[in-house]
Amino acid sequence: MAVALVLFASAAARAGEAQEGYLLVRQWCTSCHIVAPNQDGSDAAPPFESIANDPNFTEDGIRAWLSDPHPPMPNLNLNRVEIDRIVAYLQSLRN
Repeated sequence: MAVALVLFASAAARAGEAQEGYLLVRQWCTSCHIVAPNQDGSDAAPPFESIANDPNFTEDGIRAWLSDPHPPMPNLNLNRVEIDRIVAYLQSLRN
């Protein structure tokens, strides 16, 4: 029973982090990316759903990219917690 509660709490925490990540990407990324599957937007950069499901984009790779992006992506000066939340959101988009 205790293990089930820990797993439930962990899943709930990840869902909360993903929601916070969604709020961040909605604020910072929608001018270039489609950040949600049901959203219209710019196709100047890959949709987040494509990034989430691309096996070449690992969690560590995404963290590294967000820490030190290359043009044309601007450096948003995200902190580690913000990056972790964005990664959690991307994970929530995986099929």
